[in-house]
Amino acid sequence: MLKIIVEDQVLVPEDVKDLQSFRQWTYRDDFPESGRIDFIQGSIEIDMSPEQLFAHGRLKVEISGTLLSIVQRSEWMIVSDSTRVACVEADLGAEPDIVVLARDTIQSGAVRLTPKSNRSGDFVEIEGPVDLVVEVVSDSSVSKDMTRLRRAYFDAGIREYWIADARKDDLVFKILTRSGDEYQESEPSEDGWLASDVLNKEFKLTRPVVEPEWVEFELLCR
Repeated sequence: MLKIIVEDQVLVPEDVKDLQSFRQWTYRDDFPESGRIDFIQGSIEIDMSPEQLFAHGRLKVEISGTLLSIVQRSEWMIVSDSTRVACVEADLGAEPDIVVLARDTIQSGAVRLTPKSNRSGDFVEIEGPVDLVVEVVSDSSVSKDMTRLRRAYFDAGIREYWIADARKDDLVFKILTRSGDEYQESEPSEDGWLASDVLNKEFKLTRPVVEPEWVEFELLCR
């Protein structure tokens, strides 16, 4: 039986019973324009909470901006917000905070861009194992990001999963890579750098400025 995990009042149509019908709902005009709604291995998870200004919104922009600055734009696509990733084999239809996808991955046929209409370039979803996803943890998404999505993203074949959590004094940044039948955390170097196999670079997340009404993040890369 389908279980719906909902934080606020969202009307889920009666015909949404599984991943296939959920995906069809996301294509329709009656799908909510705000909030985040994911289908994760048999559950619909709905989060209507506003993003925390610094610990979520600004951190997400810093990570996506840094990633965009270090890749060849003709070879990599960095997208954030409202980009859906689906995997039938993993029973997953999610909207990661950030998605990283290589052009080669598309051209190899490993993933498919789902069209919304017949207009050229009008796509609504990425189906298949993207190269890398990033989730920024909020108060309402801790167990989802740390446990349920960690399992689902692995089952979907996604090569690398990054988790960033800036809600507390200790800044958390993890790069998870595939190993055996689960993700393993990359071991930091002596000076705190984490290696990304997908991007072939090392990263360190810092928070150089912390003031009552101003917080800055910096994702360093070498």
